[in-house]
Amino acid sequence: MSRTQDLAGPAPSTLTYNGPVHVNPARPVVERSVQVLNYDSILTTSAAGLFNFAVGAGSSSGTITLAANALEWTAFSAQFSDYRVLGMRVEYCPALDGSVLTADTMAAVFYTATDIDDATAPTVYGDLASFNTMKMHPVNKRWSREVTLLGRSGEGDLSPIVTAFNKFQSIKILLQAAQINRSYGRLHVYWRVQFYHRE
Repeated sequence: MSRTQDLAGPAPSTLTYNGPVHVNPARPVVERSVQVLNYDSILTTSAAGLFNFAVGAGSSSGTITLAANALEWTAFSAQFSDYRVLGMRVEYCPALDGSVLTADTMAAVFYTATDIDDATAPTVYGDLASFNTMKMHPVNKRWSREVTLLGRSGEGDLSPIVTAFNKFQSIKILLQAAQINRSYGRLHVYWRVQFYHRE
């Protein structure tokens, strides 16, 4: 009997079927693209002379999340079915790079830290003081922080495109003792994202 006959269905008048069932093989997950998505913003202090945020996941005030802010997210999410974030990087570019600090900016200082299990924006120095990853940076110098998201079990798992980025690894930033409502420079946030498509 030919292969065509093997796969032929029963006659329209047949009400029962006991033949073989053809099972399609599982569709493989194929990497299609690794992209660096970015977010850019002017860093402006609040009425309290404060700037605070966290790059990572979550919905708390001051938190920057991937899907909501990456400029290319909409374009890539329309083409792929799954993704994972390999790492994040934050770069600060001061408005007057390397300029001499004036009396009204000398007290301002950046505190940054990486946090492996939380992405809530810090509000006071004490929120970061206990981290051994904490660093201090002057407001008139460029600096950057980055973190990988593949260091622990489960962090490398794929997420559906329709699911928000929810890994807690984050980069936290706090600027205190700054001038009120003043633009100090720009922040550039980068996510290295691996996109996948199920064939």
